[in-house]
Amino acid sequence: MLLLEHPDELQKVLGDVRGRTSAVLGADVSSGAALRCSVMEALRLTAHTIGGIRKVVAPDGFEMTQADGKRLHVPHGQYIVLCHTVPNRDAATWAEPMAFAPGRFSGPRAFDEYEFTTFSA
Repeated sequence: MLLLEHPDELQKVLGDVRGRTSAVLGADVSSGAALRCSVMEALRLTAHTIGGIRKVVAPDGFEMTQADGKRLHVPHGQYIVLCHTVPNRDAATWAEPMAFAPGRFSGPRAFDEYEFTTFSA
């Protein structure tokens, strides 16, 4: 759907996969730069997974600091859900974080597991 909304990017991807049946079928995502970058960007924007669910086992719970600096007490027995979508849309890491911009993955910049969290721990 993202490529349909961005015809210029779609044309780049089509240029990568024309004549490469295995790439079209998903067997070889690395066959073309435009295809690889578009897949990475789609995963960044639409991370459909929960990063993890953790139960607080410390008897007194624990204090955590939210992104806005506010402190939050999480009591014993409660659960914390880690979400991939939030860090993948952090403006401190991603220029125009809500924009579909596959080119952000084409340069030499490598994103670590805390910046691009779709398949991170």
